[in-house]
Amino acid sequence: NQLDRPFLDVYNEYRDLNGREWKNSENNKWDICAKHLNAFYPNLLVRQLTPNLTKGFLNYLYDLKKTNGKPLSKNSANSYIKPYEQVAKDLWQQGIISKSPLNKVKKKTSKKEQAPSLTEEELQIAFNTKPQEGHQQIVNAFLFSCLTGLRHSDLMQLRWADVKKHSNGTPFLHIVMKKTEEPIKIWLSEQAVELIGEPQQASHRVFPQINKSNHQYGIIKDFIMFTCRIDKRITWHSGRHTFAYRYLRYHKNPVTLMNLLGHKNIETTQEYFNYKPEDSLEELINMPKL
Repeated sequence: NQLDRPFLDVYNEYRDLNGREWKNSENNKWDICAKHLNAFYPNLLVRQLTPNLTKGFLNYLYDLKKTNGKPLSKNSANSYIKPYEQVAKDLWQQGIISKSPLNKVKKKTSKKEQAPSLTEEELQIAFNTKPQEGHQQIVNAFLFSCLTGLRHSDLMQLRWADVKKHSNGTPFLHIVMKKTEEPIKIWLSEQAVELIGEPQQASHRVFPQINKSNHQYGIIKDFIMFTCRIDKRITWHSGRHTFAYRYLRYHKNPVTLMNLLGHKNIETTQEYFNYKPEDSLEELINMPKL
């Protein structure tokens, strides 16, 4: 009887049983996987789960196009199929299907292009360069990201209620990150406080002008490339990479950085380890003489 059940019924039962405390990001992954599986093979039965079917579903995901017409990355496709793999593996481990549908299924990966980060000297130039009229808050938000590691999505939802003060007077942020729903605490430097300006009502956004428009991304890119004359194609995420680069350069503590970025594991944080050959120069020439 189990073999002749629709796979998506079993999929949803597994989700209901195990996903009561899942975060929104995890639930979104399961919605995406179910949508694509139903498009690839409508009315799939449990007995039809085989390694060949898994390979076919994976290739279907590899061939997907994003809304802008560009191909979906291999890494995104590998992420989309994970809920399917989880349920398929559980059915095999229970003995309901005799052969693992994941047997000898090899995934492709694509090299992830990292957003470029700013060096200390380049960041200094950015802080000392005046943006075009009307662009100050957008530039301030980007520079604030460089000092705190906040994502663009976190900058958009940041409110004055999230800006707090310790009993010793030191300001800090206490927020729940939008992407991962992880709570983090970030101490604010004097420069970071200057970027956000005078406190407003608790419910007000700290950077009310920031939104998802490509125009604002263009403002950041043009500010760095043409106003600051720094030859790098900066994105919003470059602020997060710049923060990580600076932190590791000065403090060399990847575990603390993992927590500051709101990551759950060090493997994710390692993607932010933007080594530059000049970083080792000073350390090598200043090593103690034997």
